[in-house]
Amino acid sequence: MTSDRLSVVSPRVQFLFHFSSFAFFAYVFYWHFTPEAEKLPQAGDFGWFYKFLTFWGFNFQLVTLFVCVLGHLNSKSEGLKRLANDLSCSAFPLANVITLMYWLILVITMKPVDVEVDGGVHRTVTHGLRSPVAAPWYINLTVHLFNTIIAWVDITICERSFRPRASAICYAFGITYVCWSQYASSVNKMYPYPFLNDMPEPQGYILVSLVSLLAMYSFLRIGAGVTNRSATKSKAS
Repeated sequence: MTSDRLSVVSPRVQFLFHFSSFAFFAYVFYWHFTPEAEKLPQAGDFGWFYKFLTFWGFNFQLVTLFVCVLGHLNSKSEGLKRLANDLSCSAFPLANVITLMYWLILVITMKPVDVEVDGGVHRTVTHGLRSPVAAPWYINLTVHLFNTIIAWVDITICERSFRPRASAICYAFGITYVCWSQYASSVNKMYPYPFLNDMPEPQGYILVSLVSLLAMYSFLRIGAGVTNRSATKSKAS
């Protein structure tokens, strides 16, 4: 991949960032196969943890980080560089949407303004940062907060170009999950997210899906704007 943009940090720092992020994500992924993880209610029913968009996005980002590491180890492979770029640019909107939806749904379902604003927000944040029973504290943080932080750091320190292929991957991911979640929900006779079960069918699910796709588009544009602005500044300097 050719570009006039100059990297913000050295390739060695980029490698250390991708490798450490991948190693941590790999450990969190491994944890989901432990007896402790099987105690979580999310592990039950058809689909296991793959019922959830969060786990799909986490897996996608894990693969993305692995490809980035391979790209560093085989720096002469232009194909790996292009793949790492497209996957990273796809992971950026996915991670942001997952984090945004998690906290937005949490705020709505926790009803943070029922008592007083400060107390309600404190309740919501405390609940959101706390992992479920039997899960280490960092599990929930990894899939609902660290994922987005890593995605932002990646497009900030690395040479990224939001190409049409990245958008295609992102939308294909979203549509695939929509189809899969519908099938899994038909088997389990309920949605994995409780708030969806309280919404009218099929209007509720369609509305949430459309809003999610619109949010993905928005973050694709945001990511492209960030990388383009960085490229312009680098060329000017």
